[in-house]
Amino acid sequence: VYWLILCILSAQMKRLKADENRYYGQVFGNLTFLTRFRENLKKVYLLTLIAFFVMYTFSSIYIGIAAAPSGEEQYPYDYVCTSVMGEEEFFTELGRENEGEMYDYPMVTTFTSKPNKVSVLETIKGILTLRYTAVSNGREVLPVLPVQIGIPESVYIELKEKKYGEKPEALGLTGEEIAVVYQEDTSVKAHILDWLRPEEGIHLQTLNPDLELNGFEAYQAKKVQKEERDILTGVCSNGMWQNLIVFSDEYFQELFQGERMYLLNTGEAYDKVGDLLTEKAVEEETISFYGRKSSIQDMETERYLKQVIWLFMTVMTGICGIYLIFIKFCFEMDEIVERYRFLDCMGMHENTLKKTLRREMLPFFALPFIAGGGSAVIFSALTFKVRMYTGEEIMKYLCYALPVWLLYWLIQAAVYQVLKRVLLGKIIKYVFRKG
Repeated sequence: VYWLILCILSAQMKRLKADENRYYGQVFGNLTFLTRFRENLKKVYLLTLIAFFVMYTFSSIYIGIAAAPSGEEQYPYDYVCTSVMGEEEFFTELGRENEGEMYDYPMVTTFTSKPNKVSVLETIKGILTLRYTAVSNGREVLPVLPVQIGIPESVYIELKEKKYGEKPEALGLTGEEIAVVYQEDTSVKAHILDWLRPEEGIHLQTLNPDLELNGFEAYQAKKVQKEERDILTGVCSNGMWQNLIVFSDEYFQELFQGERMYLLNTGEAYDKVGDLLTEKAVEEETISFYGRKSSIQDMETERYLKQVIWLFMTVMTGICGIYLIFIKFCFEMDEIVERYRFLDCMGMHENTLKKTLRREMLPFFALPFIAGGGSAVIFSALTFKVRMYTGEEIMKYLCYALPVWLLYWLIQAAVYQVLKRVLLGKIIKYVFRKG
């Protein structure tokens, strides 16, 4: 990027040479910046990167966590269990032990294509040829085989109605069309179900006697009729597992192998039910489950550590930017004073000196503000799109982001004013006062 900017500015200066008046006006107007053009451009470039890191790369993680919904909102049920065929008796008995509610739904275990089948060479080739499907539309690639939950459209409608209290519109799935519900919150990187993601849909296969996980030919492409981000059963492994794949009711009957999904609200019997599920999962490995309390505890611990780390990184990066500016002007202070002594000998007035000094310092603050801040805003907007933020979620994110951005640039403006006053004081003291 640095060399690209350097080439663009060099080409612009060559173009200006055709008009001598414009060329010399440009040169003399920016003489102090052009005197050490490469060194100054490097500093501006570094300050721009620092501004981008502070406003987006580091702070976005901290802000995303701060704006994310609470753990209670992400786990509407105490336990989410999936089981193979033949475990109905165990869950019937468990329902008797449970003092709360238990909901039983049909499901199919769904596998999506392995992302590690894509070579690094193909990934780089896709990026260089601007084949955006090769970089998964900005969504993070999963390093392991993802396992999702397939449900019929009728179950999807029932889950929606339980959460929102009103019946949603039907998806209208026909044939082998599918809908995808990404069960992840706004603080995590968006995950992709199929790294290859062809135009026709998502490659997947369901649990069946002819299951072949390592053979790509076994994964069939299904047309995606709708994608959304919502939490209907709970967040599993930060949204990497147990996303919902919705099939039409008719097609689901062709895939169904007797698997069940159980959603439990246990009340006071939480620990007792958890012990029974753990014992069953360890002994026979015919069920898998996760609990609300342990998941919330793990999530809150992870969030706290991330916030501390990334807040520290944001603050230290901002301090590095301030330190870089001080190094630039403090180390060149004697040279700047001598330059303005020469301009004083040429007849420069004090008001003109102030304007010239401001013009000399401004690029090191204005350019990072425009380039770094503008890039941060653009990438934030792309993040909203990739993570499927709603309008309310965007406003909540901005309520946390805008104070961070404003504070950073207020500090930058204060540093600019302090440096300008110090430099101006030294110049006036050693140049105009001494004559």
